[in-house]
Amino acid sequence: MGGPGVRVHQFGGRQPRRRPAGAQDPNAPPRTAMSALANLLPLILLFIIPLLSSIFGGSDSASSYPKFSLDVPKPPLYTSQHISRSLGVPYYVEPKIANSYTTKEWRNLDKFVEQQLARQLNYECSREIEEREDLARQAQGWFSTDQILMERAQNMEMKACRRMQRYGMSRY
Repeated sequence: MGGPGVRVHQFGGRQPRRRPAGAQDPNAPPRTAMSALANLLPLILLFIIPLLSSIFGGSDSASSYPKFSLDVPKPPLYTSQHISRSLGVPYYVEPKIANSYTTKEWRNLDKFVEQQLARQLNYECSREIEEREDLARQAQGWFSTDQILMERAQNMEMKACRRMQRYGMSRY
């Protein structure tokens, strides 16, 4: 009706006419199935394309890499040890992979293994930090601090965090 600071008054007469809720503009073209589809096209593009790309993903998907073990050899499958080039991370793969991989495939696998290790260590380090902070909170009492519990929190072994530091990784 009016903008800010403007008052609009109507004196006498009937209420202004309003268009009924279900009425269409008489000059508008009739709705067709194609026009309805055209209106839905942005939603289709937003949801369907990412779904299709995840189903028919490219070569960078995790499924294109062979399985491996970061911890210890797991006979009978993961018995061939390999060490990643950039961080020196030892891991184990199937012997048939070790014999058939090219240098480029090893480089890609090394990078993938290091990324997986970084994710795993980041998660484990975050849990260690939370556990240490929780222990320190428990040591803080209303009137005094439990020194034994506080020392245990401060001296808590942080294996994953130390391992991240050893590889030169930072938490994210």
